[in-house]
Amino acid sequence: GGGTLTYVGANTLNGSITFNNFGGTAVPTITTGGTLMLNGDITSVNDNFGLTPTIAGTVDFGGGTRTVDASGLSLNNLVISAQILNGTLTKTGAGALSLTNATSTFAGGVNLNVGSIIIGANDT
Repeated sequence: GGGTLTYVGANTLNGSITFNNFGGTAVPTITTGGTLMLNGDITSVNDNFGLTPTIAGTVDFGGGTRTVDASGLSLNNLVISAQILNGTLTKTGAGALSLTNATSTFAGGVNLNVGSIIIGANDT
């Protein structure tokens, strides 16, 4: 099912983010009110064709490499509309990851190991 988790202000997450979306009537969403320092990886399994897990706001990778594993039956398995700062994003999993923020910066770039990445922002 879907639910919303909202972080207020600046926060540090020393673990991973996991979405398991197998049904429901609401979009599973994490929203940051400030910057979320993420010290772990992101996993999204999305079998719901109508609702795609979403991360919104600002996420800082802290200069590290963060793995985003997206899979499931849906055509789109995770949307990151959040601005991503600092570090490297490595995409794994057979599913699709959508990056939709035009202001994200990846000091180490983006690596696609398997699956697909959908770039939904204008590139400048």
